[in-house]
Amino acid sequence: MNLFSFSKPKRTLINLLFILGLISIFITSLAVTSVVLWNYYPDIFAKIDKMIPNYYHKKIKFLYSVVSDSNNEEERYQYYHKLYEKLTDTSTLSKYYHFRQESAGYLINYYIDKGQLSQAMEIAEKWEKNYPYDFSAKFAYIRTLSQIDHNLSSSYYKKLYEKHRDIVEVSNGYISYLIEQKQYNRALNVARKNSKTAQQNATFQVFYNDDKEGFSESQSIKYSAGNYTIIDNVHHLNLSKKMTRFNGLRFDLDSLAIGTVISDVNTSLSPLRLKEELIISGTKHLKKIKSNKYQITGLDPYFVFELPESINHYQGKLDIKFSVKIYQGSYQLNDILSSNEWQLSTINKKKSYPFSLNNINNSYTAKRQIDSTMTSKVRIDWPSLQSLKIKNFKLVLNEQYEYDKKDIMSQNSIESLADSLMIAADNPYIVIDLKKSLDIKQFKIDIDFDNTIK
Repeated sequence: MNLFSFSKPKRTLINLLFILGLISIFITSLAVTSVVLWNYYPDIFAKIDKMIPNYYHKKIKFLYSVVSDSNNEEERYQYYHKLYEKLTDTSTLSKYYHFRQESAGYLINYYIDKGQLSQAMEIAEKWEKNYPYDFSAKFAYIRTLSQIDHNLSSSYYKKLYEKHRDIVEVSNGYISYLIEQKQYNRALNVARKNSKTAQQNATFQVFYNDDKEGFSESQSIKYSAGNYTIIDNVHHLNLSKKMTRFNGLRFDLDSLAIGTVISDVNTSLSPLRLKEELIISGTKHLKKIKSNKYQITGLDPYFVFELPESINHYQGKLDIKFSVKIYQGSYQLNDILSSNEWQLSTINKKKSYPFSLNNINNSYTAKRQIDSTMTSKVRIDWPSLQSLKIKNFKLVLNEQYEYDKKDIMSQNSIESLADSLMIAADNPYIVIDLKKSLDIKQFKIDIDFDNTIK
């Protein structure tokens, strides 16, 4: 039987429509069957999906397994390059994008280490251009550019910081970059600005359990600027709530940068039904430095408090007061400026007393009790941070004798500028003339760093 004949167009058209109708019925039946099976027997499709091999996934996993297991640098390079080529056009939404980031980062570092800066820049430029919202690409681009032209990399990072200074990774990265470039005073200035913003815009969240197990958003209160008071870097906030069965308390510190140092975490309850303080029973993303002093180590820092029996399951109105001190400045700079290279000694260095500077309201200070020491001159050693400028300093001995820049009788590796002192080389120190012999039992040093760089 001839279904199609150009000599009989009418019959041919009818036969063609008939065949198309059969195909439509088959497709419709298949679609209806699929929908029914999908609703009532979803496991069937899950099994079918697992039976279909994903060759692309297997290839990516194979390449990554090789670079993860290999200890051979050249083999790792070859397979990272293959992985990078395989994922060149991967979207940031892809589950493989982190492989794309890792492979690009490895290749850039590899080329930089080998001195092949043009190849490193080619990958860094392409990554930064094609993925404008990936800040790891921008950091890799800056790292590569700094190997070629410090001025261009510094200008790029400055623009990035000014545009995205609210992003913690950008501001902290910029400070670290400035420290690497030995631009300490500029880093101090950026840290001050960040610290002031963080102080004013810090946010907190208090979670309270009231007749429930576990903390939840429904039983919490958020505090932003205007909902708390700040006195001498100490943030004070209050919670007033009628409880039916109070059984848990958590204090979250939001929006504070990793590395921020906090201390003096205190709580008080009213009505007072207990004599003892609330005890911190647990923390997250907080490293204890010393008693009641912590450093933030992650993105979700909080304290959990243990409730004594006298307040546990409390019913009625409860007023809770929180206070926490937030230290100003950058933790990177604080680590450097708290170096044990700072020390005070007698002129012959028979007795030396190291000290660490603490940042208080953007001024650095140190105070120490020492063994009774008779001397008419003291030497103050500074860390070898070349180009660091000190605008003012004051030395107070035994809480009554004060000395400053005009009392310097000699200095080493320190250059006197119009309104500041600048560390110019290694082994910097100054010698102070005390005018008379003193029996020193205590010293206090206050230092203000130059803040003229914008």
